[in-house]
Amino acid sequence: STSARKANVSSNPSVALLRRLLITRTIQNRTRGETFFNVFKDIIAGTFLGILLVFFLFSLDYHHFIHLGSARAFHDAAFYLITDPRTIRYVENSLRLKFISVDIYNAKSDELKRMLTK
Repeated sequence: STSARKANVSSNPSVALLRRLLITRTIQNRTRGETFFNVFKDIIAGTFLGILLVFFLFSLDYHHFIHLGSARAFHDAAFYLITDPRTIRYVENSLRLKFISVDIYNAKSDELKRMLTK
């Protein structure tokens, strides 16, 4: 009975015309700003969901639930770049910072503490 009622409603030309008018009016009532905002929102949401999916797949690979060759290659390339002296020098120059080891940091902080207590 429900499917028969749906068939009667969809075959009724006045209902189809009313739907067409409502859809056309809805599309015409949208301004250009709303359309731009909706497209922009969809792009941001899609990008965010894509990043989450890649992060999820990489974390599954990291914990050895799945094996992705591309994740391993990405990890190896990232590790190589972050340990490359040229990359470190470039980041230090860009940020106007100097990266130091933990031992040097501890020695300098101990020296500062001794100077402040005198």
